Amino acid sequence: MTGHWPPTPIQVLAPIALGQEGELRLHLKNLVPEGEESPFASLDSVHMARLVVVGQVKPYAGIRPPRRPLALRYLLFSVVANSTPDRFFEDLCGACGPAVDGIWSFCVGYPGSGNKVDFGHYMRRHVLPAQQRFKAFDATPGQVKAALDLREQHAKFAMTAQTIDDPADLKRLFLEWAGEQP
Repeated sequence: MTGHWPPTPIQVLAPIALGQEGELRLHLKNLVPEGEESPFASLDSVHMARLVVVGQVKPYAGIRPPRRPLALRYLLFSVVANSTPDRFFEDLCGACGPAVDGIWSFCVGYPGSGNKVDFGHYMRRHVLPAQQRFKAFDATPGQVKAALDLREQHAKFAMTAQTIDDPADLKRLFLEWAGEQP
């Protein structure tokens, strides 16, 4: 199903266990060591993934503040993926189990990634409906990456070609770049 499904926003809002907010924030801060990819990059369907700790709600431009303060803090996970939410949760559990466990282990009632069914139920129980959708690309993440790679190859070829004056050398460079024999 991945790749044939339109980009779909998925949001999960899970309560953080009392007193665990600081540790979760530190864990999220160190989730992706410098120079490494996000654990969500291993999922071919993911366009974007974001994790945010939601704290107290503050008044904003004429909107009345809530009557009661939040009892807990929440982990908001927002993702846009080319799959249904159920398929995405299966893929997330299978490909990112240890990373997912490291993140959601700070949340109330998290069952772990060891059982895909329990994991899926937990995530679906905490799904928020997407109120608004934004479409950046009419392509899968793999297609976007391939296009960006091709753009980089074109730029390298253009930079090299600018330094060549001899038409025969330029033709040879082009044919090599295009994968043909000169």
